[in-house]
This record gives sequence, C-alpha cells and structure tokens, in this order.
Amino acid sequence: IHRSARNFIGDISNALEMLRQRGFNKIGLVEPADIEERNNYFWSAGYYTFDLSAADSGHVPILRSSNYHRPELREQAYQEFSCWYREHKPEVVVGSNLHVLKFIERMGLKVPKDVAYFDLDLLEDDGKVDGVYFDWSRVGAATVDMVIDQINRNERGIPRDPKLTLINGQIVTGKTLL
Repeated sequence: IHRSARNFIGDISNALEMLRQRGFNKIGLVEPADIEERNNYFWSAGYYTFDLSAADSGHVPILRSSNYHRPELREQAYQEFSCWYREHKPEVVVGSNLHVLKFIERMGLKVPKDVAYFDLDLLEDDGKVDGVYFDWSRVGAATVDMVIDQINRNERGIPRDPKLTLINGQIVTGKTLL
C-alpha cells in the first residue's frame, strides 16, 4: 500500500551537514539500542554514511546505550555515556532524548560552553534546545493526500507499485549549540 513516514536518514543527514558547516568536526551520536532497532538503524546509517563522506571527520563511534527511557536502566546508561564521553570527547553530542542532555549536565559539563548538544527528536519547538522538530501530523496529512489521489484516479485495491512519501523534520534553533 502507499504510505508516508518520517525521513530519519534525511533528518540526521541534514543535521550533520548543518553541524559540520557550523565548524563541528568531532560529532558523537548517542542512541539507545532498542530505539535504534525500532527505527531500523536509520540514524546510524545516516551517521555512518556522513562520517565516511567527510574527509576531515574526527570519527567518534556511536554509543548504543542501555535504554535510558526505562528508569531501572538509567544509571547504567549514564555510566555508559560518561565512559564514552571521557574516552572520545566529542565537540557536539547528538541524541534523541533530553536524558542525554541531563547526563552531560550531571557530569558537570556546561552546554554549550564545554560541549554542544543537538537533539534529533524534539517533542516541541520551545527555543531551548537545538534539534529536529518533527510534526507527526504532516505524515498523516501526506497519507490522506495519497488516499484522496487514489480516489480521484479511481484506483482500488493494493497498488502494483506502492509509493513511499518521506517527510523531513525541521531543524530548529535553541541554546545548546555555540
């Protein structure tokens, strides 16, 4: 069937390009393993592709942490993050949950003075955090448009060549990048 979805690879590619243009070379991605699996590793794929294409990349390996969304694993995730950060010292940390920002602050680091932070999955555009804000209603609207187009073309049943419409998020400015 025709469908629409978030463009995870496009979002991280656009974000990494913007970060590189702003002068960041050591960019580190932090993502819980279960979230990465649920997202089909799209953010990792985008990160690795960008990392390989950047000649001057200060390569920082991805941290696939424990699930910091679950309170019983949060301390373990913090320990994993602090070890990773001390070892690799990225200039900017890219995450998809504000728990990562809390981990940075818990380590006594000042954002953005000591390290910058960029969030791939902002729940709101409130001007506090730099990141990607995704309005999920745009996916629904694109899906409705596809159904209306099928009706207008008098198409019925499962299409021979299903279409996928990808929707990009919007990069928004906050106070977590220099």
